[in-house]
Amino acid sequence: MPLAGGAIETLTTACTSSPTCYVPPPFPPQTGIVLDAASVYFTANDGSLRKIPKTGGASSAVTSSPFVLGAVDATYAYGVDKSGSVPSIAKVPTGGGTLVVLYTPPDPMTTPQPPGVDATNVYWVEDETSASPPVKAAVKSVPIAGGTATTLASTLDLSSTWATPFVQGGQVLWWQYRGGASTITLLGVPTGGGTPFSYGPPNVVSAGDDVAGPAFDGTDVYVAVSRMSPDPAAGTGFLEQVFASPIGGPMTTFASGSLGGTTIGGIAVDACNVYWVTEKSLVRRAK
Repeated sequence: MPLAGGAIETLTTACTSSPTCYVPPPFPPQTGIVLDAASVYFTANDGSLRKIPKTGGASSAVTSSPFVLGAVDATYAYGVDKSGSVPSIAKVPTGGGTLVVLYTPPDPMTTPQPPGVDATNVYWVEDETSASPPVKAAVKSVPIAGGTATTLASTLDLSSTWATPFVQGGQVLWWQYRGGASTITLLGVPTGGGTPFSYGPPNVVSAGDDVAGPAFDGTDVYVAVSRMSPDPAAGTGFLEQVFASPIGGPMTTFASGSLGGTTIGGIAVDACNVYWVTEKSLVRRAK
């Protein structure tokens, strides 16, 4: 697809009636979309991790364990393993194989979010809910080979929703979505730990919006926002938007309308295209 742009292209759908669907039931994409050079990885609606070629085609299982995807590198996919009584940070070979647990929270009430990764460590935001009332969340890391977890920042705003972090220029960055304040703010903390800081002012969204992302291509940060809409042109009643912005800059609209049928559950980007998943389809669009 040309870099100059083009039509939205559906790679796979939920296969309700079409005999040419790439992903037959019960494996439509749902959330947790991540890319490598050849494949698109996603968490399917049955909780398993699957991948599909970027060119389209049949999907294949990476692991059948309940796995909320966060990131991939040249060898492994990283995410939250939900097969045990306590969700754990784990990795699994991208070609399939044995799942390896890297970190399990000592408090069973703690919930790690899907992680990001660099060449050395895995990073995630973790809700620490054992306090009454729960008052704390933390950004943590663990070596990609496993080991002792390190707290990079703590006492974050637990009233917020946290996104999968990414690493850029020695900083761990993530979106903070505050539904009550209807704002999205890009936050960061040094990979070695420190005080969280904001990249630019908050971006205002509508109350009750569902937010997915971020995805980063080395220059721009992409985030998807979905909301219920009374506009019949939205088809299913959802109005969806994908925004892009340079780090610290304001969000600008990349695409809007009914972008796949339902709430966008994950977004990813490479040099040429932006990809997103809904409860019905896996979509890509040229930049």
